Amino acid sequence: MNGYAAVFEVAITAQRSLGGMGAVEDIGILHAAETDASGRAPERQTLCGLDTTNMQPAPLDQPATPWDTWMPPLPGPAEACRECDRLASAPRP
Repeated sequence: MNGYAAVFEVAITAQRSLGGMGAVEDIGILHAAETDASGRAPERQTLCGLDTTNMQPAPLDQPATPWDTWMPPLPGPAEACRECDRLASAPRP
């Protein structure tokens, strides 16, 4: 995907169940990050400057695979960081 790793912020949402209220982790805002020397793991900072330490790798992300976009196909709607999308979509020097 253009050589970028896709990572996401973990979104915590409240969910009602038979036992009461609970919290569910879900895919939050999706970010792009340069890859490390292996070409598979994200560097410590996203393209927009956020720390990736507490972010999760996006499911189905394969940074070395030449796809049309830096974002992997995700189940359900996903919101991408506008700054990361702009920077990842720009031609690389």
